[in-house]
Amino acid sequence: MFRSLCVAILCGLLWTMAAPTQSADAAGKSVPPAGLAMLRQGHAQLKARKYAAAIATFSSALTSGKLSKEETGKALYYRGVAYRKSGQPALAIADFSNALWLRAGLSATQRQDAEKQRQAAYAEAGAAKSAPAPSPSGGWQTAAPTRSPKPPTASAPAAPKKSATANFFSNLFGGGTKSNPPPGPPPSRAAPPRTTSSVPHTSGWTSTASVNPAPRPPSRPPVTAARTRPPARSKRQASNRARGRIVVQVAALRGRAEADALARRLAARHAALLNGRTPRVVPRAVGNMGTLYQVRIGPFTTAAATRPLCRKVRASGLDCLVQSN
Repeated sequence: MFRSLCVAILCGLLWTMAAPTQSADAAGKSVPPAGLAMLRQGHAQLKARKYAAAIATFSSALTSGKLSKEETGKALYYRGVAYRKSGQPALAIADFSNALWLRAGLSATQRQDAEKQRQAAYAEAGAAKSAPAPSPSGGWQTAAPTRSPKPPTASAPAAPKKSATANFFSNLFGGGTKSNPPPGPPPSRAAPPRTTSSVPHTSGWTSTASVNPAPRPPSRPPVTAARTRPPARSKRQASNRARGRIVVQVAALRGRAEADALARRLAARHAALLNGRTPRVVPRAVGNMGTLYQVRIGPFTTAAATRPLCRKVRASGLDCLVQSN
């Protein structure tokens, strides 16, 4: 009897000592870390199509400093989806790019989806449609030479050759009309040589009327000189094309510091493929969505020359959009 009582007391003591540890373990398992809790909350808001609330939650989680590298990649990916769903493609491009560069936290399916959504965001922001921009300039060059044949048809220098005699008689019989005088003067040319008295009278007319046609010929040569300038411009643009007008865009970031850091990283890692080219950062305003800092490499003579570099760049999770500069 006494032994059974002692055993019961010992069991009770052991139970009371083990209970707090079990409750503590249960509490630790049921309550996730603060960063992970915000990540789950934002994901639930994204599924419920509460995009503004999801963006705010993911932003708080990213700035809290309580996310691991894997959780940071997921937060950037989900926030990029929320940005694109809410009609902010410029911000979505930055988040998708950062999530792909981390190369952690995203599954293979999510990485493929991030790349597809980033390409769609580029199209929505209008960045993908900027490549064919140089083609209109080529159309202008083809249209410009059509103006150059016009100066020879004007035949301005031919008129002064007959001014010594034609102007004399045309001014005598009224030079006010320019279309009718050509057929009129031929029959009247035979009359003046017969009469000597008409010569002094006509000399007074020529002294005054010959002043008007004099300034007209010099005004035409400057026109022909101006019309011959477009072919010279087309030659300059043709020489620029020979040097290379193809560039590749590897990223578009929200911050200038991040874009500069990426440009330096590319120059260090792919020096052999760059072949003396220096990555540069080009700011571009995308409507009312803000400014994106595009990291570009070029120029290249042909699109085929960009393929070796694009293979290496895409393997690291970056873009390689071939564009005409």
